[in-house]
Amino acid sequence: MTAAHDDATPIPADADSTVEGNGERPPRAGVAWLISTVAACILYLLTMAPGLVWGDSGNAQVRILLGHVYDRVDLSRSHVLYYAVADAVVSLGVSPALAGNLVSALAGAVTVGNTAWLLTLLVRRRAAIVSGVCLLLLSHCLWHLSTVAEVMSFSTALLSLELVLAVKFIGTRRPKWLIAALFVNGLGLSTHNMSLLMWPAYGVLVAFAFISRKPVSWRTLAFGVAMLGVGALPVIALFVVAARASGDPLGTLREMLSGRYGRHVYNVDVDWGLVLKTMAYTAYSFPTPLVAACVAGVGVLWTRRARALVSFILIAFVVHCGFALRYNVPDQHVFMLHSYIFLIVFLAIGVDWLCDRTPSRFRSVIVIALALPAPLVYWIVPDLLQQRFPEIAARCLPDRVLPYRDNATWFLRPWRHGYDGPLRFAREVLASVPEDGILTIDSTPMTPLLYVQNADGLRRDVRILAGYVFQPWFEDAIDMASPQRDEIVSQGRLYATTQDRRSWNDHLRGGGYRGVPHGKLFRIEHSNADAPENR
Repeated sequence: MTAAHDDATPIPADADSTVEGNGERPPRAGVAWLISTVAACILYLLTMAPGLVWGDSGNAQVRILLGHVYDRVDLSRSHVLYYAVADAVVSLGVSPALAGNLVSALAGAVTVGNTAWLLTLLVRRRAAIVSGVCLLLLSHCLWHLSTVAEVMSFSTALLSLELVLAVKFIGTRRPKWLIAALFVNGLGLSTHNMSLLMWPAYGVLVAFAFISRKPVSWRTLAFGVAMLGVGALPVIALFVVAARASGDPLGTLREMLSGRYGRHVYNVDVDWGLVLKTMAYTAYSFPTPLVAACVAGVGVLWTRRARALVSFILIAFVVHCGFALRYNVPDQHVFMLHSYIFLIVFLAIGVDWLCDRTPSRFRSVIVIALALPAPLVYWIVPDLLQQRFPEIAARCLPDRVLPYRDNATWFLRPWRHGYDGPLRFAREVLASVPEDGILTIDSTPMTPLLYVQNADGLRRDVRILAGYVFQPWFEDAIDMASPQRDEIVSQGRLYATTQDRRSWNDHLRGGGYRGVPHGKLFRIEHSNADAPENR
């Protein structure tokens, strides 16, 4: 193998001789990246939400609207680089809501392209590369996170590039690739704390690099760490500013690492019910028998002579997967996305190995066809669950009901094109609240209301009681823990969008209050037995 080829596709040289001798070469990395990225761009841009969305994604849109590059409530959710890029897109004349969705869609497309580039370094057969790319492109997790304002697709775009650079360093031992990988890891830290999960793999990689026949120098390592710091400058600057303001550097560091999610971030208990749900969701994201090739892929990878490669990829996968499996938050499945890139690597290596041992003229066509059924599954399953298996649907889907949102289609179909439910909800609710009314609502439906108030100036007389509320035009605050709560209720000024107490302010959930229908809303009143005059 020539040095030039070693730089282009370094890893297959360590595969077994049958793969070496199959006579097929992977497509050029640039061609694979371009085709995959363009295909993903077309899919994600055509199916992304046209405007406002719910929940955390809606909160992201409000932050982009207000120019909050860092989170003013929880520093661990700042994701500085994502919001800086979204703000740059807004400066081009794009609406803040659309900018958030657009950045996520483009980042998801880059994730697919970078993964195609990575696979050209690890396998030879085009069928293995195409099948892996198609599975990731059509996976429910990446697809639906690429159609709404969401930081995860931006984070995986950087992770996939980081893996490309690290694998090229392993194959060539050229310091520039390690330095570049560490710089991208720094950019990842400026985007999401999950980039820290790559550090154990880097520790092993550096150890191998020092004991190899072509060891890296301390100078190279120091320069790489310095470049990691350069990439992480946005989050470092945020730390310095926040630590100076608080006067507590250690407390600021704890808040940036975990914030109010600390007990989830450092959770050591494994919830086997959560593990089973994660496995079910993974199967839903990759609904094909090709996933069985992952086992073969791990086996083939394990037998390769490139021990640094094996250790690096497997440790990175185990750490990412281990973090996600015990991260007991409601949207835990989202944190599996990083692990899915590694699963695609294992799958492609396994498919490459299986194709070499399958003497069929149509094997490539069959393999690629098996990678394409996901959209059909996503189309069929929501209706099937609701009509034929309502008990399973009730158990697996959130029981939260929102206007203009069917839970089965919202959660199980990744496409969002043409969906304007949050905007319609926001305008109708704000039009229904009486003058100077107060609305108690949880964070999921709250974000479109806040966006409309801030962007359009619509019904700014309506106060919203929820987390992450940005209503700077109100100078005073309402203390729902004080007698002021009962005064507001007695005045008939407090309203909710649902009778479900879980969506009300915490101080209203313990009883003594009820929701009385009032048009499209529910007016909060005292229960007769607990009214102030009866106490």
